[in-house]
Amino acid sequence: LAGAAPPGPGLPAPAVAEPAAPAGAGTAPAAVIRLRPRSAEEIVSLEGGAVAPRKDSSLPAALRRKASDGWKAYEKGDVEKARALLGPVAENEAAPPWTRYVLGWSELALGEAAPAAAHWEQVRQAVPAFEPVYFDLAKVYDRLGDFSRAIGVLREAEKRWPNDVEVYSAIGVVQLARGAVDDAIETFARGVAVDPKDANVCYNLAKTYEVRYVRAERLRRVGSGSVTAATGLEDKMRAITYYQQVVVLGGPLAEPAKEGLKRLGERQE
Repeated sequence: LAGAAPPGPGLPAPAVAEPAAPAGAGTAPAAVIRLRPRSAEEIVSLEGGAVAPRKDSSLPAALRRKASDGWKAYEKGDVEKARALLGPVAENEAAPPWTRYVLGWSELALGEAAPAAAHWEQVRQAVPAFEPVYFDLAKVYDRLGDFSRAIGVLREAEKRWPNDVEVYSAIGVVQLARGAVDDAIETFARGVAVDPKDANVCYNLAKTYEVRYVRAERLRRVGSGSVTAATGLEDKMRAITYYQQVVVLGGPLAEPAKEGLKRLGERQE
């Protein structure tokens, strides 16, 4: 998804499919999910102190060495070596959660989405309070075309973090990918209610209103639409309102928002 952060220090973000816009979306850019920066410190939080298994753990010494070497390989960007080293570690019940988390990113970087999801589900089960893994799972399930599981994971995140606007943006993007435009609008609107100054969710809401407006206009022109011109105009005006809000807020989405305003025929000062 656009806006994804790298999985670790110095590593490129793995290619994750961007959600397709529904029919009638025109040339408007897809909605975006902003993910939290992924860092060594974040991965450390799974172990609680260092990116290395504790010496007092029940993990055999040979596997502790593999885990440490696997992390070093991952830091250098050698994901094949990292996978080879961390794979045997993850098979042991005493493996610390961070090893499975990094193994999942190594798998995904090598194009193996299903194994990555399996490892991350183990992380979520072991450390349910580790929020980043919910977003990671949603992304990988979306890539696999398993939208129900993507939504299910994010609904669990919503229960745990009901005031996290990023959760609503993530849910809405998956809904939009499924073509559930009305549901996506409702979800993004809930996100805006949580934080009206979050440019990301405001942009997503504007984009989705534009998608619905453009689709309705195309259907109306061929006589098969059920949306009235007045209703379509409401969607257009709401899209303009939220694009304008993004421009005011500034940041990297300000320019795409200006492009959205141009598409909708709104003059810029």
